[in-house]
Amino acid sequence: MKRFFHHILLADDDCGQQLLSRRALAKALGEHGTVRLVDGGHEAIAYMIGEGAFADRLLHPFPTIVITDLHMPHGDGFDVLEFMQGNPQWSVVSRILLSCSDHEDDVRTAFFLGASAYHVKGLNLDQCMRRIVEYWTSCEVPPVDEHGRLLRTTSVGGPAARYAKPEPAGGMMQRPRGSGPKC
Repeated sequence: MKRFFHHILLADDDCGQQLLSRRALAKALGEHGTVRLVDGGHEAIAYMIGEGAFADRLLHPFPTIVITDLHMPHGDGFDVLEFMQGNPQWSVVSRILLSCSDHEDDVRTAFFLGASAYHVKGLNLDQCMRRIVEYWTSCEVPPVDEHGRLLRTTSVGGPAARYAKPEPAGGMMQRPRGSGPKC
């Protein structure tokens, strides 16, 4: 079986939902991951950048999976997806929207903005989180550093050899213009 360790960032403004989701994720991960909670999209972006209170990557490791609610007053799930889409070196990070909305436009927009998956919150949160963890732990992703930047690979040959290897990003990620301050 593949060995894994996930750092999950969960953005949700509802304290009750945070508690239930964290418990379900912790149960699904066991000792193979951590769950970090933030209260909204702006705080999720600050976490990913490693800004302010989230600067210490030992205490706040870069996420391998981001799960975000859609409707939050301080930066919504679309803000998070749009920010991540603007940082293509983070394309290896799974982006999951977990929302009460099953509106077709919300689902379409989430995928347009780079969502890896869209789940409607239901009664069996434990089962939903277990399935999310099981699925994403079975996937392969390229190696990244503690800031989520792609590491240079050393392999040669194979089908991927005909494509240029992306250069690892330099420097720290910045907020997109027009993004508000951390809440």
